[in-house]
Amino acid sequence: MSTSGHAAGGELLILDGCTVIPCTEPDQLISDAAVAVEGGRIKAVGPRQDVLAAVAASDARRIDLDGSFVIPGLWDSHIHLGAYVPPYEQAFEHEAPGHHMIRCIRKMQDNLRCGITTLRSLGEENDADLLLRDAVEAGEIEGPRIFAAGDIMWTRTAAGADDFRRHVRRAIARGVDQIKLLSSGGIPWRSDTIGHTLHSYEEIAAAAEEAHRWAKPLAVHAMGDETIIAAAEAGADTIEHGFVATEKGIAAMAAAGTMYCPNLTVTVAWDSAILAARGYPEWFTANAAEAAARHHEMFREAVRLGIPILAGVDDLPEGDGPVGIEVHDDRIGLIAELKLMQAAGLTPGQALITATKNAALAVRSQASLGTLEPGKHADLVVLSGNPLDDLDRLADVTAVWKSGRAIRLTPGLEPGWRGGGIR
Repeated sequence: MSTSGHAAGGELLILDGCTVIPCTEPDQLISDAAVAVEGGRIKAVGPRQDVLAAVAASDARRIDLDGSFVIPGLWDSHIHLGAYVPPYEQAFEHEAPGHHMIRCIRKMQDNLRCGITTLRSLGEENDADLLLRDAVEAGEIEGPRIFAAGDIMWTRTAAGADDFRRHVRRAIARGVDQIKLLSSGGIPWRSDTIGHTLHSYEEIAAAAEEAHRWAKPLAVHAMGDETIIAAAEAGADTIEHGFVATEKGIAAMAAAGTMYCPNLTVTVAWDSAILAARGYPEWFTANAAEAAARHHEMFREAVRLGIPILAGVDDLPEGDGPVGIEVHDDRIGLIAELKLMQAAGLTPGQALITATKNAALAVRSQASLGTLEPGKHADLVVLSGNPLDDLDRLADVTAVWKSGRAIRLTPGLEPGWRGGGIR
């Protein structure tokens, strides 16, 4: 099977001999299927004979996928591109912005080559994610789509509704795609409980109102019930983490229709015993133990109540260095996250929708991204096996397209590359 090249300009490209998993509904599968791509968009998708009848197939370039499976490009809905595991404030206190950017580039490109074509970046120092988003869109560097929150550290010190409005307006003026608030404690924050609330209802509501005035979603880092309930009632679009939520916090999300990005892999990977053996301070290991105690149990409650779920990896303490795609237990972090969701009650198809359709909804881009439907961007991943049978097959990537452009999965010059300038 050759999947090299891309649909240049208005060229019509037909991918056939495949099974399509469009992710419009859980566990939906179309056998003997084809996808027609033109101008970077999906022109037709569905049963092979229907697609061929709908397009001028005689003028098309065709690629036989030899029985492979085609899914939408995956999303990581909670990523920090330049992140490194705590205690980062001390280890990287004097790091140059350029070195931070090296990590961001490596991580975003690792994700893209693993079939993760879109990233929801929820906080990056120096607005590095905004810079990379614009560079990718301009064709200056190869990378996934990035929905950027920029630098969010103002949210640790802002106080009062007016101050929150002011900062949100500044962030929007810088060009962010969403607003992110750090509204509670967390595992790497020194405290007696990670459930401490940092922001009042009035502050979160002011941020939500201002963000929504500019058609931007609001994501809230919220660990415990007090913060979760305030954020849900204030109109937050997504709750991130919810590590020490109880039934009350989960019920508040369900009542408000708030989306939930649980980061299940975090509370498995940040094992308190392993952290203690590595020499982490007692307060840090205590936070990790508190986070893990009921997190997965409460996620099962969220599934039971039908809360819309997002798949996001966040930061994991594994791998050989502070660069590259996140990994847990020798699995790509996003696949580990989906497997944990399956273990907690989702079907493989429902889990897959958390990293496709739901992710696009969270950033208000469902009209152009997230599923395989006519008119949407041709973000496609070709797999050698069926992920609806086994989510681990998401690692068996043989080809990736982003807006109809084939992504190089291994280093090397593109066909016809002549050097110089911007591709």
